[in-house]
Order: sequence, then C-alpha cells, then structure tokens
Amino acid sequence: MKKFPWLYITVLTLFVGLPLGGLVGQGVAFAHRSIPLGVASGCVFGFLLISLITLYYRRAMLKRDPNFTLGDLATRRTTTLVLPVSADDAFDLCVESVQYLPGFFAFISSKAELKIEGTTGGGGGAGYFSLGAPGERITVAIKPLAQQQAEVTLESRPATFFIVLDFGKNRQNLNAISKGITYQITRRFEGQREATQRAEMQRALTEAKLTVLEAHIEPHFLYNTLANAQLLIRQDPKRADEMLGNLITYLRASVPSPDRQSEAPQNGMSSTLGREIERSSAYLEILKIRMGSRLNVRIDMPETLAGRGFPAMMVQTLVENSIKHGLESKPGGGTISINAATTTTQLVLTVSDDGIGLREGTSGTGLGLKNIRDRLRLSFNGQATFSLKPNLPCGMVAAISIPLHGTNENEK
Repeated sequence: MKKFPWLYITVLTLFVGLPLGGLVGQGVAFAHRSIPLGVASGCVFGFLLISLITLYYRRAMLKRDPNFTLGDLATRRTTTLVLPVSADDAFDLCVESVQYLPGFFAFISSKAELKIEGTTGGGGGAGYFSLGAPGERITVAIKPLAQQQAEVTLESRPATFFIVLDFGKNRQNLNAISKGITYQITRRFEGQREATQRAEMQRALTEAKLTVLEAHIEPHFLYNTLANAQLLIRQDPKRADEMLGNLITYLRASVPSPDRQSEAPQNGMSSTLGREIERSSAYLEILKIRMGSRLNVRIDMPETLAGRGFPAMMVQTLVENSIKHGLESKPGGGTISINAATTTTQLVLTVSDDGIGLREGTSGTGLGLKNIRDRLRLSFNGQATFSLKPNLPCGMVAAISIPLHGTNENEK
C-alpha cells in the first residue's frame, strides 16, 4: 500500500489553505463580529479549497495515467531497477542516461560512492504549478547485488520547496532515465551479440575453407599418379593395381561426402583420427611406388584411438610438408613417421621425418601451417597446441595436441 502524501497535504495547507482560509475567516469575523465563527469559516473554506484542488489534480492526472492513486499525490517520486550488469557498469549506464534530461547538471557524480545527484533545467512536456524556481533535483543511487547484478534507485523531486502540484514531471523524468538505461543495455548486449556472431561467422568461414581444402586434389599429384599407373599397367600390372587401389582410397577420403559428414563425431570435428591416418597412408603408399626405396613409412596408432575425433586434413597437411620440404629433395630419401598417443588430458599426433629440415630463410610459417594454427585456435579456444621443432640428428617433428575429452566418437 502506498504511503499517504503528508508532504503534499502539508505544503498545500501552508501555502494555500491557511493564507486563503485566514483571509476568509478574517472577513467573516469582521462582518459578524464573531471570532469563533471566523475561525470555523476559515477552516471550512481552507478544507474545501484543498479538497477541490486535490480532486482537480487527481482528475487531471488520471487522464495522464489511469493507474494514478492517492499515494501518487506526493511531489517526490522514486523507482527501483535491477540491472544485469556490475555496479560499476550500472554507474556508467546511469551517467549516460541522465543526459537525456533537459538541462541536467550534475554536482555529485562519484563512482566510488556509486551516486549521482544533480538538477534539471525544468523543460519538457509535463510540469508543475510552482511558486519557486523551475527544475527538479535528480538522485541516482546504485547498490551492488551480485558480481553481475546491481540495484539502481532513481528519485525525482522539486528543486525548491515552493511547489504545489506536480503534473507528471517527476514521472516523466524517471521514465526518461529508465528508457535511457534500457537503451544503453540493449545497445551493449547487441554489441556483444554482434561480436559473437562475427566469431561464429569466422568459424563458419574457416570450416568453409576447410571444405574447399578437402575437395581440392593437387593436380600434379593426380596427373603423375595416373601417368605412373598407366606406365605400370604395361610393365608391372600388380603394382599398377596397387597404386590405383591406393588412389581410390585417397580420393574417397579427400572428396567431401554427405555420408562421411554424417558419420563424423558430434563434437565440432569433421573427421576421426583413423580416417585421417587412412587418407595419409594411402597418399604415402602411392608415393612409395613412385619413390621406391627412397621412402620409408612408419605408422603407429593404437586401434583404441581410431574412433577419436580429429580435425580433417591436418595430418595430410603435415605429411605433405614432410615430403615436399624434407624427403623429396633429399638424396637417398628417408623415413616419415606418424605416431598417435594420449596423455592424461590430451590426444597427441606427431609427424616426423629425417629429411633436410628447414632451409635457411624459412621458419615453418607457410599457409598450410598457418591454417592449422588458426583452426586449432578457433575450434578449441586455446586448449589445443601446434609445434614444429628440429628432429635430431636431422629433419623435423610436427606435433598437434588437442583436448582428449570429447574426442571419443561415442561420447555425447
């Protein structure tokens, strides 16, 4: 229940009822030569005048607000808001919002005390019947409720005491501040939503680039493989059949397929470790037929890890880098090793070779390796790592480490 408007009644009595009632009482007392009759007449007249003003005021305010009640007659109006932000952020929002009031001047604005106090210039649609200077005194007090929750108390009242009627000015002030705060919060949340959308769009773009990368088969590799297979058909049909079989396996794993995508683990990764190593193994088997004894391949992956989710094309990129930059140009060739293992929390895949290593002027920051780093950062939020180090006595070791939790194809 709202409090009775004692301040309104007191002010109206002092500045309207007593002066005008006193004049009427004096007139009656003088005319009838009776002081008691004059006092009674003055009191009745003052009471009736205050009642008529109150009824007129209430009728006028009901036109503005159908929910207006007797408790709203007070010239001081307060409201409380609970904001889903910290107390410091709520203070900043309130500082911005009070500027929506015409002619607002803050003489107290303390972030340490979480308080704003000032006066307005008195402009706006609503107003007062006032005997004093125009304008209102605005007070904003902020109280922290939780780490990301704050209570804001707004108060609007006349800047001077000489005031009789408030025709919605205080309500207008509080509504303006409340709307300003709502606008500021909406704009802030829209900015956060736009930032999230940009991050999601960047992730989608990365995945789209990955799809293109998966669908892209190196033309020279394909042409050389087919040319070698055509030559071997006449010279060594068995090896030609083996090469074509490996080529089919490689192509099946490289070209995106709706069936394969539906079989991918439901954890944000588009392939499995077993599928990726199968692709790279087929690629290396084709190269072994072309390079002969110059290329040796070692693959060590426990069967229990075959179903673990793993980002597509990363193993293939590392294998192609080892062949192109390490073994292909090395006289006598060498060995490439693919190893998969787990720690307590991580799934670690390494691709190593004993080739010529990084040449002078290179640092392992090519487009393929940059793509791996960017995808790991976007997909795992800093919980995955990529490293490229020298392999003693020669060659390089590339390692990808991703969180072990959630990589199981059967995990939900």
